[in-house]
Amino acid sequence: MKRRGQTWRELACKLPFAGLPFGLCGTLFSVQEIKDWREQEQNAARPSGLDDFYRSHGFCWSCRSRGYAPAPVDMDGNLPLFEECEACGGTGSWIHPTADTDVPSPS
Repeated sequence: MKRRGQTWRELACKLPFAGLPFGLCGTLFSVQEIKDWREQEQNAARPSGLDDFYRSHGFCWSCRSRGYAPAPVDMDGNLPLFEECEACGGTGSWIHPTADTDVPSPS
């Protein structure tokens, strides 16, 4: 039987940020920088949730900018298997709404 998904190690070596130092979930921001941004936004009475941070910086909220779905889809013995994020195509970045992968809104 063919296994579904790839190990984290197999996926991680293909990700855009592979081999780079990174902060929160593949972003180049430290936890403190994110906290500072959120506080600044809250003080300015703008949306300041973590999802707002991701969206305003172009990161995929579905996979938290990891590039893969965070929940395992299958197992290979004791190893959990993951799949690329469908929302961002494994890039960890938000896909612009005019992209071919955009789902049309119901009319």
